[in-house]
Amino acid sequence: MLPLLGTLLGNDYLPVTLFLPFYSQIKLPKGDNVFFSRRYARAYGVISWLQERESLEDALHRVLNVFKKSEREDYKMMIQSSMVVYTFFESYLPDYFASGSLLCRLLTHDGYPLPEWVLQNIRQGAMPTMCLNALANHRVFLHTQIEDLSQPSANTCSLPIRVAIYNILLSHDESKALQESPTSPKKSPQHTKEFCVQEYDRMGKDLKKTILRPEYESTRYGCLPNLAGVLALCKEDRKTLLLEVLGVKLEDISQIPPCLQFTIAVLCYWIRHANPKVSHLHLYCLLLCFIRHDILSCQDSLPTELLPEPIVSTSQQGKKGKHIWTPPKSWIPRTVSAFFDKFQKGSKTRSFDLEGVHGFAQFQSCMQYTTYLNKVLCLPFPPPDLAGLFSGIFTHELYKEMTNKSDVLGWVMLGLGKTSQVAEEFYRLQTVVRQVVSEECFAARQQSKTARKKQKRRESSAASSSGYGEGSSSSSSVENEDLKGYEASVDVVASCSLENKFAGLMSLDCDN
Repeated sequence: MLPLLGTLLGNDYLPVTLFLPFYSQIKLPKGDNVFFSRRYARAYGVISWLQERESLEDALHRVLNVFKKSEREDYKMMIQSSMVVYTFFESYLPDYFASGSLLCRLLTHDGYPLPEWVLQNIRQGAMPTMCLNALANHRVFLHTQIEDLSQPSANTCSLPIRVAIYNILLSHDESKALQESPTSPKKSPQHTKEFCVQEYDRMGKDLKKTILRPEYESTRYGCLPNLAGVLALCKEDRKTLLLEVLGVKLEDISQIPPCLQFTIAVLCYWIRHANPKVSHLHLYCLLLCFIRHDILSCQDSLPTELLPEPIVSTSQQGKKGKHIWTPPKSWIPRTVSAFFDKFQKGSKTRSFDLEGVHGFAQFQSCMQYTTYLNKVLCLPFPPPDLAGLFSGIFTHELYKEMTNKSDVLGWVMLGLGKTSQVAEEFYRLQTVVRQVVSEECFAARQQSKTARKKQKRRESSAASSSGYGEGSSSSSSVENEDLKGYEASVDVVASCSLENKFAGLMSLDCDN
């Protein structure tokens, strides 16, 4: 009776107005209560009417009798088609939730079955959506952050990481094509199209579609494994493979605590591939943000000399002398805690710095897709706490404060306490990063307004005394060498304006 009840009350297939002749023949309750709506009255009346029927066939026959004889057959077909929607088909899901086993196969866009460990991650929601889109549709939409629209997209910085992900996800497609046409698989336009990934990202204020052709044998880190061969590698090999994609060696970050090795490796990659380049201020802000998170989430026991005295709660006094330990906010000095607290909230006096935010947006893009690569490689590194590691407000406020300091490193060390353990940790981390990354990868720091005014006065006075005019300065932008290798495998097919959200519909190409 329930499928017939749902149909008579109206659904996505048959509107309730279609059964108005039926409602005129049954008794509906009436009342003066404002909460007793007409919809509720119809449901109550239909339920009461169905309770008096002996069978489903009898109820359906009485419903059809209210319509004209010439229309009954059409109404019968429509009602039966609507009732099929409420039919429960046999499913294997109860067995999956009971025993964890599920007899089904998921296929990729090219009809290739996925390995069991990939299916398990998909069922558990552990596989990133971006990887699922690349597997199923060969189409990925990249998110746009708060960034400078006059600069290249922040996702450009993480392009080599995404290409490595596509290599692992789609390498089984290439092997299948080699089996079908081993003589000349690359000459088949159908296979060439299927193995490409369409990426949608911004170019200025426009939306662009880019076609990426994965390179299954890269000169940087050799031949990447496919999904079936990922588990064949040991954990150390998968960790080395991820670091090779980032261009960092394991011995370079061996002195860093294990909980920060993954993050520092991404940080080194970001500095090398940033476009435009980032300054030392970006590096200092992120390192302080990591140290702040490490301190707040520190679960280690406090040193004996730093343990606080036990405090007896007034509510617990007289209850067998039970003591309640009240640990301090952290084991760092109060001056360091106050230094961090100054940048927890946004300041109304500090203006928004778009250049600094764009650099941090590039780091977030690198961190996001490296985390995806870590999941595709079955977590050789422990997954980082992304929500706690990076704070946009903290880094922006700290970056703005650093732009007004002449000696930034000295100011940071003074705020952390030059002899404190926090200052030693910060100095050690920035030393490791600057040993891995060359100074040429950093952008020259821009001077503050006061310093620029003083320099301008000195230049004008020197020019007037020497008799020469003020020289013109030119700035040159150096292209990233690592991204040049991907220019041959990237094609911008179409673009559309983002001013009109429907403009993308006009640029869709029809393949049929």
